Amino acid sequence: GPIYKLVTTNLGGERRFAAAVAKRLQSLGALTKGDRRAATGADLSQFNFDTPYGRNALRQMYSAICESRLFPGVALSAVLTLANASKEYDLDEFIQIMQNCLMSIGVLIDASMVASGVKDKEAGDVSRFLNRILGLSVEKQNLIFNYFCECLHAVIEAAKREGKYNQGVTDIQATSIKIIGEPQEVFTEIRRGTVGTKHVKLLTDRGVSWEMALNRKEQSKGKMDGFYCSKKEQKGIRLYLLAIQKESSTHLFTITRPNTGISPFEEEKSNLLNKYICIPSKDAEAGWKVQYERTLDRCIHGIGCKRSKTCRVGCRTTEIHLLCGGIIPLLSLLETTVARRANSLELSKELRSLRVVRVELDNGHHLVGLRYPEPLITEVSELIRQQKLNAYA
Repeated sequence: GPIYKLVTTNLGGERRFAAAVAKRLQSLGALTKGDRRAATGADLSQFNFDTPYGRNALRQMYSAICESRLFPGVALSAVLTLANASKEYDLDEFIQIMQNCLMSIGVLIDASMVASGVKDKEAGDVSRFLNRILGLSVEKQNLIFNYFCECLHAVIEAAKREGKYNQGVTDIQATSIKIIGEPQEVFTEIRRGTVGTKHVKLLTDRGVSWEMALNRKEQSKGKMDGFYCSKKEQKGIRLYLLAIQKESSTHLFTITRPNTGISPFEEEKSNLLNKYICIPSKDAEAGWKVQYERTLDRCIHGIGCKRSKTCRVGCRTTEIHLLCGGIIPLLSLLETTVARRANSLELSKELRSLRVVRVELDNGHHLVGLRYPEPLITEVSELIRQQKLNAYA
């Protein structure tokens, strides 16, 4: 097979190019063998930062910078050594440089925003972070990039200690996952031998009932563990969640919501208390049940949402469409079709980038496939048919 060699410099921002290649190669491995490491003889995880762990590390790094503290588990001396810093900065100097970097790349507009933190839409965008730091001076670029790398290393090590680290494909997490109907064979025009491609339709339910949430609360022991209600209303509605403090941390909480279940990302204590207020369990029951029921098949914004037909934000149940089997020959066509139709179909950010996922069904069976927008499957089939007709014309 082909041999890929990634050539990089020690310039932090340039790692985004290697990250893009590594992510693509890992996807190929996942498609061929169900394992992101299968297509390579080397470990590409050191180049691919746009992972759940990378996004989590970026969020926590931003919070640490805004709160003028060092990321837990990160040694300042290690960051300075890796970045070949021109001097031995003390912690205050380093934090000031990091805050200036965030303002320079537009994550923070000015110093007054430091206390309020980074906007949610910026917080986990690793690609944007890697792209924007290219505009920094070499020293600042390497300082913030290597700080991010050390934060990522700390997050991964914490996940390993907790037995939660997974280098494989993205797992779809839900309370319930079922197959809808029978898988349908598609793209038969290019079938080779016994290897075909099947369209599998799944129904996922991420919701957590009041009974399940209350049981988790009763098993927790932290002083700040409990149900929380949003301080502000969204379209006249207050939101509810269950926060459980992590055993290994004094400032991180695991968040469970009625409609989306357990969040893959921990919440900082300061962010939690800034947006929510702790309430007794008896006061949370009614609101929790309402949030659970009304998001069964509609977004969290309610009937007043301007994009109610396509918006799935916070929806409890979601249809997921997988392409399983022979995908590699079609990868380029599948990608270009999504890129061309993303805006007209108002595809979510999640569906705009092709992603290999693994699911465990309610019956215990596992599936690995490429997540793909359902409206485009028929369109791709027609494009394949036209290409074959043109080839014979």
